[in-house]
Amino acid sequence: MKFKFLLLWLLCSISVVFAFNIPQNTNRFVLDQAQVLKKNEAALLLADIQKIEAKTTSQIAIYIFDSLEGKDISSLAVEVGRAWGVGQATSDNGIIILVAINNRKWFISTGYGVEGSIPDALAKRIGERHFPFHFRNENYYLGLKYAIKDLEALLIKDPIVISQYAKKEAIPNINRRFEFFSMMFLLFLVLFVCLLLRKLKGANSRQSSLDGFNDRKSSSSRGSSFGGGSFGGGSFGGGSFGGGGAGGSW
Repeated sequence: MKFKFLLLWLLCSISVVFAFNIPQNTNRFVLDQAQVLKKNEAALLLADIQKIEAKTTSQIAIYIFDSLEGKDISSLAVEVGRAWGVGQATSDNGIIILVAINNRKWFISTGYGVEGSIPDALAKRIGERHFPFHFRNENYYLGLKYAIKDLEALLIKDPIVISQYAKKEAIPNINRRFEFFSMMFLLFLVLFVCLLLRKLKGANSRQSSLDGFNDRKSSSSRGSSFGGGSFGGGSFGGGSFGGGGAGGSW
């Protein structure tokens, strides 16, 4: 019994030692622990973030670090967003972008108040549109800059940007509907041909055994056819996060 208790204590101690250490909230809207941004690039991103807050009251934070240390990036994004209080406390309109350099993973986490303007699917498309290409070329600034620009456009409901992402959403649906109706058409065509052949053979043959074989073949066909650097610039407002957002890799 004592051995089990000791083992449990050791496991808990190890998990605490190797737990991800979330930086304290120092109102840094651009925190680049991995040092992949130049100083002027971090300043430019901060300026864009400040403009967005002035225009929409929504706050965006960027956290770039080396390794997840075994942590799930989506869970970490929520924890960081809550710990820092990104967004306004009254509207929970914060957005936090996490970039894990060594793991080559990213996540855009959205607060409760912006999930209507930026649902998970659109957060995913924004990241996939801007992050992989630029991050593979180690141009993290451009990837983040363009992603922030699109996030702003969705927050202010820019009709042009909304229509662009809506078109991307509609194309797969159209393709799926086309594939479904094409498959159904082919199935009915096969059934029609089978029935036609059956009638022709029945009219030209008087052998009952052959008729019975054709009946079994036709019914079998029908059954098978339907199978299956860090920069501040203001202060966080105390917003909260509930798990909204999306991520990916590069």
